[in-house]
Amino acid sequence: MKTKITIIAAILLGILFFSSCDKKIRAPSDSTDLRIEVLATSVPVSSAEVCGTLYDNVLQLTSGIPLNLKLQFTGANNLAQYKIDIHSNFDCHAHERPLSEWRLLRIGDLSGTTALITETIPLPADAFSGNYHCIIRLIDEQGNEAPFKEFNLVVRNMEDSEAPVISYILPASDSVALQKSAELQFKGTVTDNLSLKNGKLELTYTDANGNDYTALNELFTGNDSTTHHFERSYTIPAYAAPGLAIFKLNAYDQFNNQSEKLIKVYILE
Repeated sequence: MKTKITIIAAILLGILFFSSCDKKIRAPSDSTDLRIEVLATSVPVSSAEVCGTLYDNVLQLTSGIPLNLKLQFTGANNLAQYKIDIHSNFDCHAHERPLSEWRLLRIGDLSGTTALITETIPLPADAFSGNYHCIIRLIDEQGNEAPFKEFNLVVRNMEDSEAPVISYILPASDSVALQKSAELQFKGTVTDNLSLKNGKLELTYTDANGNDYTALNELFTGNDSTTHHFERSYTIPAYAAPGLAIFKLNAYDQFNNQSEKLIKVYILE
């Protein structure tokens, strides 16, 4: 009798187990269920070199003209929010020169599993020329995050898109050789078509071991001056790696238009 009861109980337990397995239980979603699709942009997406690297996600913009984005968000669960973050990338993401007149952080609430959004993003007329990042993010109500979408924005200021001009008489050549602890002389002029006010002169270099250094960083003085004369010296440090060092002399005008001169310095023991 006990044997029959045991068999019947096992059969009933088996029926209960399989019936529960037949129920359609949705597995927890992850970021692969969430998608951000950029359906249209007001300017064509192009390929261009940004910070020395070729990108195929570049939007060429002009200050004063808004950027329009048509976006579609989808997910297995109800959507929660999207975020558009635009910030400067003037120095290739070290973000050491936060002088931009343009920065945007826009957050929007969502509902349902699909949303079609058109965003008009104003671009101020006085926005600085240069590189910017645009990051688009999406999360659902479960806290899952979609793979983000990214654009490199290259902005041209509508009032002034012409870079300043650097001319120098020292060093006498764009390729010199110096011992450690020797002085490297820089003498020349920066000129601009409109104004150098609030611009700057910057000297950086990369040594033979790939280490980066800043040798000079100074703001231009004067009210709306179009000319700046410079005469500076830099002592090659004793710890500098011997071999080829690339010095970069950069000038920026009032709207961050940039020009650059490269000088090869062979550092001797």
